[in-house]
Amino acid sequence: MRNNGPVTQQERLLKPHQKLISTTDLRGIIRHCNDDFVCISGFSREELIGQNHNLVRHPDMPPEAFAVLWQHLQAGRPWMGLVKNRCKNGDHYWVSAYVTPVTENGKVVGYESVRSCPARVDVERAERLYQRLRAGKRKVVLPDYLPLFGLALILLIAVQLMGWMAPLIGQIALLLALPLLAFFAYLQQRRQLGQLERELAGSFMHPLAVASYTDASGQVARLQTGVMSMKAHLDTVLTRMEDASAAVARQCLTGLELAETAQQQISQQHEQTRLAATAMHQMTVAINDISQNVQATAATAEQTRQLSLQGRTVALNTQQAITRLRDTVAGISQAVVNLADQTQAITATAEIIEKIAEQTNLLALNASIEAARAGDQGRGFSVVADEVRSLASSTRDSTETIRDVVSRLAAEAETSVRVASQGAATAEESVQCVTEAEKMLGHIADQVEQITAMAAQMATAVEEQSHVADSVNEQIDQIAGLASSSLEKTCQAANRIQQSRDVSDELHELVVRFRQ
Repeated sequence: MRNNGPVTQQERLLKPHQKLISTTDLRGIIRHCNDDFVCISGFSREELIGQNHNLVRHPDMPPEAFAVLWQHLQAGRPWMGLVKNRCKNGDHYWVSAYVTPVTENGKVVGYESVRSCPARVDVERAERLYQRLRAGKRKVVLPDYLPLFGLALILLIAVQLMGWMAPLIGQIALLLALPLLAFFAYLQQRRQLGQLERELAGSFMHPLAVASYTDASGQVARLQTGVMSMKAHLDTVLTRMEDASAAVARQCLTGLELAETAQQQISQQHEQTRLAATAMHQMTVAINDISQNVQATAATAEQTRQLSLQGRTVALNTQQAITRLRDTVAGISQAVVNLADQTQAITATAEIIEKIAEQTNLLALNASIEAARAGDQGRGFSVVADEVRSLASSTRDSTETIRDVVSRLAAEAETSVRVASQGAATAEESVQCVTEAEKMLGHIADQVEQITAMAAQMATAVEEQSHVADSVNEQIDQIAGLASSSLEKTCQAANRIQQSRDVSDELHELVVRFRQ
């Protein structure tokens, strides 16, 4: 047996109406205990729950008491007895314990103990009894019939002392009648007490309990203990009913508080749901507006893409036209260069003609001189020489004119070549610019095409969001409906909890009235 020590032999007294309640499993492990048990034991609830109940066993308790306890509990019967328990600090307290098996579906699953404050005379009797048990001594129990026969013997002796003058036969008759009378009285009492003992057959009447709770002996002591056991059983039922009703009342109070909190939260949820529904409706309208704007943007982007493609086509055509213009200007420039070259050739030819004219003029002049020397014979030749000289002079003048014209033509040709070169360069720059413009228009067209695709995707996404928003809006409406229904059901639950609390209060009052 577990030996809990040390002990102080300082007693703590239970209050008259105080009840200690605990339940254990089949191994004696504590699964539940009430506040009064926690308070008087000195242990915390955490220290008690999960520990064996012998944690509070006092070393002064004889092993025989617990042997009887387990013998009855394992047989499925209740046990009653006076128990000295140890506190955490070594103090002790006495209880009158009534332990019963706990069953579920007809199977024992644990044990329940209800302890109350014992009478001081019972505590003193139990202390003497437990001291004798620890010392190995047993109480002598007299037979039930012995007091009656003792009474008959006393009466017989008294009659003998007073009847010395009676005849001998009368004395003999009286001697026989008194024991018979006592025996018949014993049988009558035995029959009546036996009937009562059969009525108390289910109660606890073990000799150890009989010796603890009463100074009497025999059948009367057993019956007295049996009545105490029945009272303890009834008190246990009432105590558990009261404890259960108190637990129900506490749970009802907690339930009411939770129901009130739930009502407030559901009301807030209902209001938040209403606000969310309004916000979702506004968001749905905004999404529809966005959808229309996105669709308009997509249409505009498509138009821009078409314009970009058209601009790109125009740029390509312009590029081709400028390229052709550049080629034409280049051809003109080359023709002007060729013309300048021919002009240079004309200038060279004119210079040759001019030299020929000068030589012809010199020849004509020489011919005129020779003709003058020849006289009349050279007069005709002189005329021819004059004509030749005049022709040479005209040729020289014409050559000068041709040179001037060719010089101006060369200057104009040079200017034309320069202008043509500038035009070709400008045309080349224009081609490059148009090419860049065409590339930029191509990039713009690609970007606009991407914008168009993104706008289309956005339009699709916004449309899906619109459907989702409508669905969410419907779900919020359903949630609002459920919140209203939950609020109503919570109110109904609160009413049911209040009714349960009223029933618990009535049950508590019933237990109080029954104990009075």
